[in-house]
Amino acid sequence: MRRGAGVPSRSTIAVSKAAVIALTRTLGAEWASAGVRVNAILPGWTATAETAAVRANHDVSAGLMHAVPMHRWGTPEQIADSAVYLAGDASELVTGRCLTIDGGLSAYVGGPTLLDLLALGRLG
Repeated sequence: MRRGAGVPSRSTIAVSKAAVIALTRTLGAEWASAGVRVNAILPGWTATAETAAVRANHDVSAGLMHAVPMHRWGTPEQIADSAVYLAGDASELVTGRCLTIDGGLSAYVGGPTLLDLLALGRLG
């Protein structure tokens, strides 16, 4: 789901995600002086057992991936690689941040509908 966007009938998910983001930022600032880093990973569509049914439906999967600029599902290994980065020395100055791993979905202003309209010549 796009970060910060409203999705009908998903208010509980939106509130809980917003809470995790706010808590990560707050604790990152609060605990930094004690040498504790607090960060979060915000994964996009990831190929897991939980998404197997969605991925098995070609039309639904293709529709979802049309909205992802990289047009592919993420893998658990890619999410794990991000966790390794955040846990390691390479990120020793990173705290209070939420690392989005979503194939560009959250950066996709206008989404696929905008691209479809451009392709049809409906936008200049």
